[in-house]
Amino acid sequence: MHDKHCWHSSRSSEINIRFRIDRAIDRAIDLFSATVEVLIGTEYAYRLKEVLRARDEFLRLFFDGTFDEDADKIDRYFMNFAYAARLGLSD
Repeated sequence: MHDKHCWHSSRSSEINIRFRIDRAIDRAIDLFSATVEVLIGTEYAYRLKEVLRARDEFLRLFFDGTFDEDADKIDRYFMNFAYAARLGLSD
């Protein structure tokens, strides 16, 4: 009986983690979409291509089944933008 309870607890935890991951992905997609909407028709519209490319790379990471192989690459990809923004090189 104890083993069954552990399995149920583990399965419940797994479902909770999956739910939280899905919610985080949904929020990220919303942020990408909001960013695109804000950029359209502004002097910063030239950044749309890069925002859309970043969104595509983010989604590919989760939906192409390559997370283990590509997570570090994506982290470096986004970190380069963070460094540039911090140094004031993003404009």
